[in-house]
Amino acid sequence: QNRLLLLERLGAMLRENEQYAEAAKLFEEGIELEPAASKQMYRQLVETYRQAKDYTKASTAMDTASAKNPDDRLLLLQKGQLLGEMGK
Repeated sequence: QNRLLLLERLGAMLRENEQYAEAAKLFEEGIELEPAASKQMYRQLVETYRQAKDYTKASTAMDTASAKNPDDRLLLLQKGQLLGEMGK
């Protein structure tokens, strides 16, 4: 659990410094490390790709996250924001 928190915080710091690829790797590592607690890591991953304007990867990550967490309201809000930015 501590490692998961560390990965999330480090990933967020990297994203703030526009080191998107490195941040995404950490969020993906967190998803693999603890699949049961992956909701937040998926949200972070989608946000990282969105900020990087890599809408293809953001959309793919969103689809995966939504399939695994269909009732996650925060993901639904994030999906709406992503679709809006994509002009859909």
